Amino acid sequence: MRWLPFIKLCRKGFFMASDQPFRQARFGLSAPSIAHLPEDAGREVLMLGRSNVGKSSFINALCGHKSLAQTSKTPGRTRFLNVYHLREGCRLIDAPGYGFARASKSDIAQWQKMLEQYIQERNSLGMVMVIMDIRHPLQAQDLLWLDFLHVSCVPLWIILNKKDTLGYGKQVEAQRKVVGYCSQLGIDAQVSLVSSQKKQGLEPMWEFLRSDF
Repeated sequence: MRWLPFIKLCRKGFFMASDQPFRQARFGLSAPSIAHLPEDAGREVLMLGRSNVGKSSFINALCGHKSLAQTSKTPGRTRFLNVYHLREGCRLIDAPGYGFARASKSDIAQWQKMLEQYIQERNSLGMVMVIMDIRHPLQAQDLLWLDFLHVSCVPLWIILNKKDTLGYGKQVEAQRKVVGYCSQLGIDAQVSLVSSQKKQGLEPMWEFLRSDF
């Protein structure tokens, strides 16, 4: 993709655990509104996804932590914009999950309005990662957000999580389905397969987050 020309794996094509670059990552705050976020400077990556796709587990795997982001057996527990500091001037923003959140319609509408405002107005936003369960990609609300992000001209990276739950053939099939959908609609997106549980497929994200994106 045009916006990821710099992604390179290490010489042997993989990273050892000691190469994980964000072990010093820390939780910053939970912001109930955009006004409560840190100063709009540096770079931020927004994490979007349904409430049961493993966003918290993905963040923990990405940062080499077991419990930096709190996981729960009950989908939809995230209520605010959770801020994680990866390094100086670089933050992850974990958004409330959509789809299974146990909240009122008014709360859900408020979250959506807040996210849309954040995406359209936040100068430090450098990437949106949309996390999907590889077994159930392109659900109805995924498609709505992909369309919104496409119109908003935001760099987009689709993460197909839980790849360890499928055999190789099914993994390839799911990736082709998502790539085909994006190609058909002219959506410029990177599509990667990841297993948060087994810490697989994280190398390109590490390289991106270490760069001056």
